[in-house]
Amino acid sequence: MINVKLEYAPQAFKIGIPEFFKATLSYKDTKEIALHADTDILISKDGKELFKESSGYSKPHVHTPNGIVLSSYKFPDSGQYGISVKVLGLNFMPVNPKQENFATNVTHSNDKYLIQIGK
Repeated sequence: MINVKLEYAPQAFKIGIPEFFKATLSYKDTKEIALHADTDILISKDGKELFKESSGYSKPHVHTPNGIVLSSYKFPDSGQYGISVKVLGLNFMPVNPKQENFATNVTHSNDKYLIQIGK
C-alpha cells in the first residue's frame, strides 16, 4: 500500500532549536508519490504523546497535495522517542489507517543533541 520515508535535519542540533522532519509518502508497488494524502505525525516518549501535528491546525489530520509532510519539533531532553506517521486518506478518499513507527534515540553531547531514527 504506502511506504513512508522519514528524513530529518540537522542530525546534530542545539538544545532548544527545532528538529525538522520530512515524511515522503509513496506507493509500495509503483514507487510513485502518493498525492493528496491525509496524514498526521505524532511524537511520544514513555507512552505519553508529546506532539501531534494536526493539533496545530485543529483538524483530525493534515492534508498534503504532493505526498510530502513537513514538520518540526523541539525535543525537550535526551532519551528514547517514538515518531509515528499515520496515513488516513488518499486522493480525497478515507483509507484504513496505516501507521509507520520509527524508534528515535536522542543523545546529549556538549550543547547539542544528536538524533538517530530507525524502524
